[in-house]
Amino acid sequence: MRRSIAAQLNGLKRWRMRALNYVICLTLMTQGGAFGAAGVTSTQPVTGAAALKHVKAILSTDRTHLHTSEPVWVDFLLRNDSDQSVVLTVPEADVASMQNAAMGLPFDHVFSGEKFRALSIVDGQGAETGREVMYRPVGPVPAVTLAPNGLVGIRIDVGQYYPALRRSGLFLFTWRPYGGALESNELRIELAPHKEVVLITNLGKIRLKLLYEKAPNHVANFIELIEKGYYNRTRFFRIYSGVAALGGDRLNDGTGMREDGKTLKAELNDTPFDEGTVGMSLSGDDPDSGSSQFFICMRRIKPWDGKYTAFAQAIGQESLETLGKMSEVEVDDQDRPLRNVVIERVDIETVRKSSSQEEITIRRP
Repeated sequence: MRRSIAAQLNGLKRWRMRALNYVICLTLMTQGGAFGAAGVTSTQPVTGAAALKHVKAILSTDRTHLHTSEPVWVDFLLRNDSDQSVVLTVPEADVASMQNAAMGLPFDHVFSGEKFRALSIVDGQGAETGREVMYRPVGPVPAVTLAPNGLVGIRIDVGQYYPALRRSGLFLFTWRPYGGALESNELRIELAPHKEVVLITNLGKIRLKLLYEKAPNHVANFIELIEKGYYNRTRFFRIYSGVAALGGDRLNDGTGMREDGKTLKAELNDTPFDEGTVGMSLSGDDPDSGSSQFFICMRRIKPWDGKYTAFAQAIGQESLETLGKMSEVEVDDQDRPLRNVVIERVDIETVRKSSSQEEITIRRP
């Protein structure tokens, strides 16, 4: 029997690219001297093709699911996996006689691939895009000397350089710097217009902001079920006055789940369970048993932080007023509403953000 919440209650983140340079465990020095971790001068730095044999190219990002209007920040990192210093230069470019005092990976090293390209980008349909984006150095380029086991990088909003990243879709990034001598890991980033959900109940509307970055799989599961009409005409089968309301069960008794039996691995996050927070109900104490049922908090419930997956948040005054009406519904001695509180239908609204306004397009399943 699916319970968990009921059991608990009953018991109770100047250049045009706006790049941010940074160095991790790195000393970026002139070619004349490099120091290892112990502070002792190392042997003669390795140069040319031999240096690249010791270097690993890495792409990373803090967020892999982004709104189409947001910057697409990507970290371009080079790591020296050897115990010797290595010197990296851009092919077909003059080397600057003086080194830049600032630490970080120079921009021209990022665009040091074949024909001065940076990223290879493949979209979700397998089509390559962005090959026309090339930046040839306008003058001598500083060499980079990496200390033994050192790491150097730069963070760039790649959306400023690749027009394809202004549209929605899945994109696979690979970086092949230094004429293609290195190849990074594949980085997957999904761009999409974010969606909001509106639960239209017989007591009023509840608008939900979906927590894409906190619980992407739970958000995808919720949207999938909504698009199938799963929640239409279901009821909130338990209401704990001033605490929480439980719904999302086609059987309307707390025992139901997705028809295919699918469950979700927990995506516990730092979202506090506060008024209007939506979490995934569980079966017993199994954190990976979430399926279709959910609960909406009516007040702050600190003991639930980190115990349940929060995946949405009720927003707007109307939503709070509707929750207030739900809280006032009379219940029996098992907290079952004596009056049906019905989710008549659920609307999905695509939110397209711009610098001046927010446009909402309604789409009903």
